Amino acid sequence: MPVLLPSAEVPRELMRGYSIFVWSHDHPNPPHVHLRKGKLYSTWDVRDLTCIDPGRFSSSELRAQGKLLHELHDEVLRSWNAYWQNQGHAR
Repeated sequence: MPVLLPSAEVPRELMRGYSIFVWSHDHPNPPHVHLRKGKLYSTWDVRDLTCIDPGRFSSSELRAQGKLLHELHDEVLRSWNAYWQNQGHAR
């Protein structure tokens, strides 16, 4: 599970207890990331920041995740693109 954020550019303190990751054997299309907090995770489309799979998070947690993704959208896209380019998937 490669973690995209937190990173050197985005410290853990800004993440509100979340980590943003991709599954190592996942697929790049549609472009998506997973947000994890504890043992729970959700799946989000990185293009339009819509929740694809809410997991078992509450609606208030999902709103907080959407806000976090909106705030960090540039960093998420940059990290996501860098990961998939390193995996041999040109973006």
